[in-house]
Amino acid sequence: SLSFHSGCFVAVLTAMAKLLKACVILGTLQAVLCVRMEKTDRMSMDAMLNWTRAELVDKLKHGYGTLNSWAHDVDRDGLIWSGTSRAPSFVFNHGFKKPYEGTDLDMGEDAGKWAQHIQDSITKNTRSWGFHFTTNPKVAGQFGVLHAQKAKMQPWDNCDDEYDEECVRGLMKDFQRKFNCPSDHSHIWEKVDCWGKPCLRADKLTDTYFGLEDLCPNWGYAYVVKAEGVHVRVRARDAYGKDYSAEEEVYVPMGVEPDEVLGAIPIYGRKAYDKYLMKNPGLTNFEQNWNGPYGWKGGKMAVPAVHTKDGKGSDNAIGAFIYNPNYKGDAHAEMATELAKKRIAADLGTAIPREAP
Repeated sequence: SLSFHSGCFVAVLTAMAKLLKACVILGTLQAVLCVRMEKTDRMSMDAMLNWTRAELVDKLKHGYGTLNSWAHDVDRDGLIWSGTSRAPSFVFNHGFKKPYEGTDLDMGEDAGKWAQHIQDSITKNTRSWGFHFTTNPKVAGQFGVLHAQKAKMQPWDNCDDEYDEECVRGLMKDFQRKFNCPSDHSHIWEKVDCWGKPCLRADKLTDTYFGLEDLCPNWGYAYVVKAEGVHVRVRARDAYGKDYSAEEEVYVPMGVEPDEVLGAIPIYGRKAYDKYLMKNPGLTNFEQNWNGPYGWKGGKMAVPAVHTKDGKGSDNAIGAFIYNPNYKGDAHAEMATELAKKRIAADLGTAIPREAP
């Protein structure tokens, strides 16, 4: 048992006393912020704010100022989607979260400030304590491929040189954590001769000159989520003339837990018609990139066998749905409804990424 006079207990009491003293000195408002700043290890939707995520969404559902917002309704709108290149092994275990950064991104119990915070994240691309989702899986899929295209291994920008093994290996490990590639069994982890000195050939992850086997990442993902959020629109005159309506945005404050993610549709991002370079689909023409002749279903984005889990290629760059085993509901039943509502059930193919769980 823990004795009152033990060193551990005294240390705990001392730390608690220091925290309490600091909070008292700072005053009532600062005491609240002090508690928030201590909770940096894991986003807790109930601990950071007096409002829960659902309560905040309810307060934003009628809009504020120039932000036009209304409550998301699953029965009416279906589920919400997000595009990223992060692999299922990462998202299924971490959800969608950002490190808590104190009060800079936490608007507290002020719905008006939250509305401006969200609008700035749309029109000024500022960081926010939350995530932008969409009701349109085609939009999410395109964003996922775009993120994969931008995820390039560039050790020469981050390390002393290509011979800085500790730095290069660290970057490769970070790639593996995010994208689940390269695998632990890949020969790319072995040092080889590089112009007379040993090095790790991290450039094989991005350079198609070396073939297809080591390329990473190759897929974007459209993740589907069930969480409270608000539809958000900003008038073009308040968004520097840009119309964001095609993205069909739904903003989810604070973040999404792993058990709120149903699963993901993988989208292969390499162009079979152009030396398997990654496609940069941009942020427009969502329907064309899904259904067009050079889109995911057009046959020109064919998936090579080396990039699938079962070693079988596919002409359809839209893969099979990957279910999250951690989801708290009946994902199969809910996805049957969602895919029918969004009219994409017949679009899904059979390919499963090599990096899938």
